Amino acid sequence: MFVILFLICTATGGLGVSVGATSSMPRIFVDPPTSTVLVGQTFGISVSVVNITDDDSLYGWEMELTFDPTVLKALSVTEGPFLKKAGDTFWIPPQIDNAAGTVKAGSMLIFPFPPKGAVGDGTLATIAFKALSGGITALGLKYTSLSTIKADIPSPIVHTKADGEVTAVPVADANGPYSCSEGSPITFDASGSTPSSGEIVLYEWDWDNDGTYDETTASPTINHTWFDDYTGTVGLRVTDSAGLMDTDVASVTVNNVAPTVEAGTNQTVSRYDTVSFSGTFTDPGAEDTHTFFWDFGDETNTTGTLTPTHVYKEADIYTVTLKITDDDGEFGTDTLDVTVLWVSIHDIAITNITASPLMVNVTDPTQPIVTIRVQVANNGDFHEIFNITVRYDSQCIDTKTRALSAGGSSTVVFYWNVKGVSPMRTYKIEAEAILVEDAYLADNKMTSEWSIEVVSEFPTEVSLLLVFALLAASTIVLKRRRSNNL
Repeated sequence: MFVILFLICTATGGLGVSVGATSSMPRIFVDPPTSTVLVGQTFGISVSVVNITDDDSLYGWEMELTFDPTVLKALSVTEGPFLKKAGDTFWIPPQIDNAAGTVKAGSMLIFPFPPKGAVGDGTLATIAFKALSGGITALGLKYTSLSTIKADIPSPIVHTKADGEVTAVPVADANGPYSCSEGSPITFDASGSTPSSGEIVLYEWDWDNDGTYDETTASPTINHTWFDDYTGTVGLRVTDSAGLMDTDVASVTVNNVAPTVEAGTNQTVSRYDTVSFSGTFTDPGAEDTHTFFWDFGDETNTTGTLTPTHVYKEADIYTVTLKITDDDGEFGTDTLDVTVLWVSIHDIAITNITASPLMVNVTDPTQPIVTIRVQVANNGDFHEIFNITVRYDSQCIDTKTRALSAGGSSTVVFYWNVKGVSPMRTYKIEAEAILVEDAYLADNKMTSEWSIEVVSEFPTEVSLLLVFALLAASTIVLKRRRSNNL
């Protein structure tokens, strides 16, 4: 009996009116009102109602939804929970026509009817779609009917309706993950991207995924090279011939590569020759920074240069190692041999300087002298006669001549009278051994690490005034004592 009455009620056209009616009226609508989906994506929309009141509680509904069948394909229709909360329902078998682009569905409460239908807000039905191609299609509620029962008589519920809209966009596929070594190109391939219609006409790549696209191409493949290690993502944005866009990201790992080092060729020299080295290296990480370390094989080393020099004092074969480290801690090494031949040489070396005292008063007649001791050694192979000069501020203090046998050492003493030296200053002491045939001049000169401080007392005229003042005070005191005795 109700089915017949329900059908009579719905035959009136459902009494659906435009969206512009009063907002508190019952309303049937597509939810969500707008959707953006990817081509090939399966998604769902709902047909829902709001503002169903006790006076017009819902006992049954029916609708016909239209869509563009070139953009979407309807897959299924399922009943929503709203009407069921009032009682058992009869789900009218839905009708899907993908050729025409329509979906018809409806439901009603089963007799005997409950005293009141469904009220409030809720979902009437859910429709599953698949996006076939790109484009924009309306989800139009072509026909809608909401019914209630008053005094056992079915009657329509006056209501508004609101359509929906779906935009199907292309699918960006950045592929990946990608990995390589710094300095080597990576081929990025976005050929798995799908247009919404026509074809993909633009591929934009964001190499650090910061939102700014760095390179654009019409081809789905592109090469890019990192010149430093990198771990992160790259962004892709595609645009199809319909002007629709989609984005995707892919992970990238760029591994650091250690530098390749060349220390140079083997060398043969004589002892005390100046040996010049020239190292080179390559690093595909062109943006790396590097440090340089040379081990000369004689327990000495140097840093910070590719072209150092060195002097070997003993005959031997030395293995020299060049180590170059990049800013990621990766390093490369290479070695060369230096053969040092024995030759007899002349070499006088300053080995130490000491002095006492380190503070001297130019006005103190008992303390005007600084004793300076210079230790010298004959590191050569001949008996030598040589000069030693001691200076302060490039001013010569004294020069002395000494003789030393090969391998010998001695301490030469100098006395510096600081009278006439500018006071209230400090002075470094320099000692130099002078031998015309010296093969190694680097150890002939030494400057003290300490300083001698030269100070002075008050000027002489100030001291005399002080003496006169003291004498005057003493005279006054003596006179007072004599008058007291009288």
